[in-house]
Amino acid sequence: MVSAVYTPSLTPSFSIPYSVITILSNALPLVVISFGFWDQYSDFLQSQKLENYQKNVVEEYDFIIVGGGSAGCVISNRLSSNPKYKVLLLENGGNPNPMQSVPVYFQSVLHIPSVDYDFYTVPQKNACLALKDQRSFWPRGKGLGGSSNLNAMFWQRSNQHDYDKWAELSGTDDWKFDNILRNFKNIEDYHGRYYNEKWHSKGKGGIYVSTVSDNKLRKEFFEAGKEMGYPTEDVNGHQNPSFSGLDTSIKDGRRFGTYPGFLEPILSRTNLNIYRYAHVTKVHLHKVTKRAYGVTYKRHGVVHFVRAKREIVISAGSLNTPQLLMLSGIGPKAHLESLRINCLIDLPVGKNLQDHIGAFVGPFIVDIPGTTNVISRDFTTNTLTDYFSQHKGFMSMPPGANAVAYIHSSLSKQRGNITNKSPDIQLLLIPSTSITLTEIFEKFTNIKNGLIKKYASGLRGNDSFLINVMLGKYYSRGEVRLASADPLDKPILDPKYFSHPDDVKIFVDGME
Repeated sequence: MVSAVYTPSLTPSFSIPYSVITILSNALPLVVISFGFWDQYSDFLQSQKLENYQKNVVEEYDFIIVGGGSAGCVISNRLSSNPKYKVLLLENGGNPNPMQSVPVYFQSVLHIPSVDYDFYTVPQKNACLALKDQRSFWPRGKGLGGSSNLNAMFWQRSNQHDYDKWAELSGTDDWKFDNILRNFKNIEDYHGRYYNEKWHSKGKGGIYVSTVSDNKLRKEFFEAGKEMGYPTEDVNGHQNPSFSGLDTSIKDGRRFGTYPGFLEPILSRTNLNIYRYAHVTKVHLHKVTKRAYGVTYKRHGVVHFVRAKREIVISAGSLNTPQLLMLSGIGPKAHLESLRINCLIDLPVGKNLQDHIGAFVGPFIVDIPGTTNVISRDFTTNTLTDYFSQHKGFMSMPPGANAVAYIHSSLSKQRGNITNKSPDIQLLLIPSTSITLTEIFEKFTNIKNGLIKKYASGLRGNDSFLINVMLGKYYSRGEVRLASADPLDKPILDPKYFSHPDDVKIFVDGME
């Protein structure tokens, strides 16, 4: 286990006023935006080649990878490891922003166009009642590293039964958990509390994984689990119903996503080309065979076509991938034809959309001072000193949570056979109350103005904690649709939250 033991600053410390924290948080996007302008302009200058403007020049690669996010970085690494293959990675964004590497900045760097697609769902009928227009905010990472640059850094595998079910549905044993496990081990460099060579690997590169060192209320959380009959163990093994410390993708106090894990170490490979700020607008299919043979993309105002000799890999995420497929004529025929897009392959692209809906339960006030993290009290001048001198302390930890649990709902137990199916409820212990930073929290979650301020009245300065309840098994199904035939228009996202009655029952059970 690697713990975040450090020597705190011994200089006199002063609490930073709430108003100053708010001002600093509001100023942070300006820093992110400034870096984005500089990065894009630098890439523009580096991309200026004569052949970019010669219409008769067509590039050709063995593999074209669309999207340099979490999956795209890994795939680029693996395919370009063979020097015989010429690989092109096309990414709509630029390099990761340095501000994204600071874990505590997680919420403050969202909603910024240079790093976040800033998606919103359509108004929901059965959920999101406290949100503006009843629309849920869906952040999605833009830039090399994708959403691994802006997610909450929680490192969680799924349950073995989920993969075994996929194997059954697909008719291939490749998806069985015992076969998938080696891939899990290949992508992680595990230095957390629960290292076991059966489940984890370290020292071979990949995502650096550590366990959150903050122990506040974790012992009490584990004891509560034992009272409910759940053991304390590594949930990233078989992910049995249990309670556990939280593993995160953080190294030395900095976010560690797929860019530093897989792409940055191989930037010198001569057989790998990376085009930043390259927006792919269409995948071209052969008229007879319907095989993909090339893509059109726009980079710094210039439209290009590039051909693939072997394969095109679309790793543009769960929302942009179906959008690109439908723009290319692959999708539901009726929907595409309604937008005057020629349907080349009639498939249910965009259907079966699922999201793990969650809600905060609490805050629960704790009488003993120092039991939890109180931002207005604990965020001091020494907090800044400790982080920027040693990359330790409050700013080096993920946003709030330090423990996790996976349990079965009453409905799951009633249906029996719980030993052969995965838990359907996830609980996150958050030993702090970030909602006391009302303006920041409301902006992050798209909550109606003033609602959190009213809800959190009297909490500021008091020790308290939250439990984040999430549905692990979601029965409602939504869809992704095109808003138009214009590649620049954002897709229409409708998760149809709580359209299945079982989701409501399980969610209420988890909150209770």
